[in-house]
Amino acid sequence: LFGHNNRYVFRFIYDLQIGDQMILRKGQKKVSYTVTEHKIISVENKDYLEKKDNLELRLFTCTLNDQMRYMVIAK
Repeated sequence: LFGHNNRYVFRFIYDLQIGDQMILRKGQKKVSYTVTEHKIISVENKDYLEKKDNLELRLFTCTLNDQMRYMVIAK
């Protein structure tokens, strides 16, 4: 998922810590994820866009540098 870290989308993304739990809702279905990693990556790094077999949630947002993105991974 990609979003701006403004007051409407990903407002608290930088506050997420390893071990924090997130719940993704789609209709009545809820899926729980635990934050396992967070890092700053280059916009040129396309490896993180590749689909994986395991259930993983990736959140991306902008940084103050237009060549870098902040990423949170949760499983």
